[in-house]
Amino acid sequence: MSLAIGGAGASLRSQIPVKSKPFDLRRGFSGLIAANVAYNGYLLILRTADEHIDELINLTG
Repeated sequence: MSLAIGGAGASLRSQIPVKSKPFDLRRGFSGLIAANVAYNGYLLILRTADEHIDELINLTG
């Protein structure tokens, strides 16, 4: 699993193993933390874009 955050976005990539392995709790929580960081990053981008759109509407209206 890898997490890359930068510029205008974040990406989260996960690979499913071919053979089923026992669940590793540490990796599971690491994946959840990485997904949460990516989600919060996207949320911040969307909120900022929404604020900029609101400002543009106020300037033109």
